Amino acid sequence: MGHHRDQLVDLLRQKPNNAGLQTLIERVEHEQPADLTNSADLLSGVWELHWSSSQQP
Repeated sequence: MGHHRDQLVDLLRQKPNNAGLQTLIERVEHEQPADLTNSADLLSGVWELHWSSSQQP
């Protein structure tokens, strides 16, 4: 089940500007949908927004 997720992580690490990222993101979202009505508590915590001028995500 995590095949596309593993591909996505590898691609983000090796080629973060690859045109195939969007397709892999959509596949992972389809395989592992997020249901915030059941798992919103998993998002609790302290969130910070960081900005960088780097070309990588």
